[in-house]
Amino acid sequence: MRTLLLLLTALGGALGAAPAWGAETARLERPEVQYEIGMAHLTGRGATKDPAEAVSWLRKAALQENAEAQVQLGICYQKGIGVEADPKQAFTWFQRAAKQGNARGELQTGLAYRRGEGVAPNLQQATAYIRKAAEKGHPKAQVELAGAFRAGQGVQRDLTQAAFWLSLALEQGSPAARVMLPQVDGELTEAQRSEVDVRVASWKREHQTAAPSSKPAGVPGS
Repeated sequence: MRTLLLLLTALGGALGAAPAWGAETARLERPEVQYEIGMAHLTGRGATKDPAEAVSWLRKAALQENAEAQVQLGICYQKGIGVEADPKQAFTWFQRAAKQGNARGELQTGLAYRRGEGVAPNLQQATAYIRKAAEKGHPKAQVELAGAFRAGQGVQRDLTQAAFWLSLALEQGSPAARVMLPQVDGELTEAQRSEVDVRVASWKREHQTAAPSSKPAGVPGS
């Protein structure tokens, strides 16, 4: 318990004032606190690195519908971190986060459908979920959606669409987009390039708020 109290004190700066000693039990029931404790044990930042303990805390938060905890718990099941690998469990948690409109959950759900991990493969469903995340500004989802349009994977092949989504991801500094965009751009006509530029400018005007990070700082996985 002393370790948890020290951790809660350390988390006080991010989550509000550190709790009085008599309030620690109630605070430990808060899903955002459970998530932070789980991540501390997962990364070894602020607590002893202990994947099994991390999974225990992430599960507590996930069961209270904390979407970030659901995604991270899914990644733990996907990769066998602190728990035996279980693709079906991973998909279940990804989908629960996606149903809350969480961009990381939507991306991971889409990738699971694409790969057939924990669910029957379905390219149309895969692209639909990935697109939801891309439209929320998730850079990795934008790259994945561009790849789908470039290959005609779950959608009709469309290089203009591919260049559009890669351009948005590049705006956020995506290394993958930096590599892929020149390749796609080389296949476009001048008119298509102009169309992409107009669409990107329009998107930027309509989405003035900062795009969501592909993952919270220090979070393993995407």
